[in-house]
Amino acid sequence: MFPRVVGRRITRFLLEYWLLFVVLALGLYVWVEVFRAALTDYLDSSVWVSRMVWLGKGEFQLFGYTVQYQLEGYSDYSFYYVHWGNNMLNGILPYCEEFGHIELEGVTNNNGLYIFPPLYALLYAAGVALNLDGYWGIGLLLAAFGYLTALPTYGIAKELSGNRHVGEAAALTYLLNPNVLYHIDFAWLNPSPFIFFFFLGFYFLVKNHRHLGTVSIVVAALFKQTAWFLGFPLVVYLLIRPRPMRRGDTQDTEDEEIEKEPETQKASQKVIVLLRRISSYFDLRGFAQSTLLVLIIVGIVMAPFIIAQGENVLFYMSLAAGGFPLESFTDPPGYGMPIRLQVLPVMAGMPELAQALDTL
Repeated sequence: MFPRVVGRRITRFLLEYWLLFVVLALGLYVWVEVFRAALTDYLDSSVWVSRMVWLGKGEFQLFGYTVQYQLEGYSDYSFYYVHWGNNMLNGILPYCEEFGHIELEGVTNNNGLYIFPPLYALLYAAGVALNLDGYWGIGLLLAAFGYLTALPTYGIAKELSGNRHVGEAAALTYLLNPNVLYHIDFAWLNPSPFIFFFFLGFYFLVKNHRHLGTVSIVVAALFKQTAWFLGFPLVVYLLIRPRPMRRGDTQDTEDEEIEKEPETQKASQKVIVLLRRISSYFDLRGFAQSTLLVLIIVGIVMAPFIIAQGENVLFYMSLAAGGFPLESFTDPPGYGMPIRLQVLPVMAGMPELAQALDTL
């Protein structure tokens, strides 16, 4: 009897999700082929310094005018990821100047400061620890996270539309997106773990699994600071109760009941009603539980680095938001510098204001 029930459930599951399996299989085939092409290109080049793409600058004519452009270049995999992964395994912690220097296989590389939360450094170390020729294990992990993002993409689209076929179309669109395939599966750039955990967290929140959603988004934030912008909306989401007020539990009804009470009891009754209304709108207990969960996870990940490296941790991570000081308050910054608020007064010819903003 039991095997028959299990067999029926498996059959029902396969009949319901067969199209999703086809989408995932097709996507896997494409991702494997693109990854093989990337790996061949990588291993046919010179040692570990070869994984870079530079599209460069150029110009074209438009209506008699010369338009100049500067396309983005990427040397992140070799210049940063392999470098940082090896230094982690060499026992060098990320938030120090020594982490930006390495001599590896006859090549000396200097890439400046590590400005991300610690999970990326740990991921790079795990990729190097796979001990694959040429350090392509990091690329394998990044591509794996990129492929797996199709699952929460499917779940989010399915839940928001109420139609699993919309989810299947969303997953297929993601898996065959040329931009995703190039940046993650071929160039092996690093957004995929952050995107995976962000999408996973959003899916859990849509399903009203608040703690799982919170944990996933916190993990995303421990990869890349971009997730920190979700802090305020996440707080609002966790603080407001998801369910509506009970029927009959309205403000007018409660006010009428208070008026019927003796004068000596009205004040205390109003306080009770006020607390009840606050409790009906705000999930203070659930919010406290989520906050405690966040603090525990962040503490487990961050505490070893803060204990070992102190204030350098937060200072280095702040540089990702554009913490580099301006070199000039009269000339615009160079191409590689982030554009921040203090650049506006520089362009407006207000160096005093630019200097004041740059010190904040």
